[in-house]
Amino acid sequence: MTTAETQSATTDAEAADNEPREQPHPEPQLSNSEKLEQWAFHNITLIRWGVTVNLGNYESARIDCEAVLTSEHNPAETLDLLKEWVTEHSPATTDQWNTLNREKRAMQLEVKQLEVQLDKLRQEWESVKRFAEKHSLALPQSVIEDLPF
Repeated sequence: MTTAETQSATTDAEAADNEPREQPHPEPQLSNSEKLEQWAFHNITLIRWGVTVNLGNYESARIDCEAVLTSEHNPAETLDLLKEWVTEHSPATTDQWNTLNREKRAMQLEVKQLEVQLDKLRQEWESVKRFAEKHSLALPQSVIEDLPF
C-alpha cells in the first residue's frame, strides 16, 4: 500500500467514525405496574377470590372460587370474572346481612311483645271464665270456639 493509499484509508476510517451511527432503539420504559402486569401474565397459574359475610350472632359464611390459568389467560381479567361470579352467588353483602339482622331483631322483639300481650289476654280470659262460673253464667259456645288461644 502506498502512502497516499494509507492516508486515504485512514481518512475513510476517520470519516466513518465521525458519521452518526444508527442507534439501536432502546426498550420502552415500563412502569412498575406494567412490569408487574407482564410478570403476572407469565407467572400466575392459579387465582382465587372469595368473600366472608358476617351473618351476625358470631356467625359468618364464606364463598370462594378459583381458576387455573393457562398461558392464554390474563390474570387481571380472570380475577374480575371471579369477583363477578362470587358477587353474583354470594348470599348477601355484609350491609345486606346487617340490614336483615336488624329487621330480624325487630321482628323478634315484636313477637315477644305479642307473646306478652297474648299471655295478658289469656289471663283476662281465665278471669272472665272464673267470674262466669262464680255467678253461674253460661258462656256461649260460639264465643269459646272463636277464641284464638
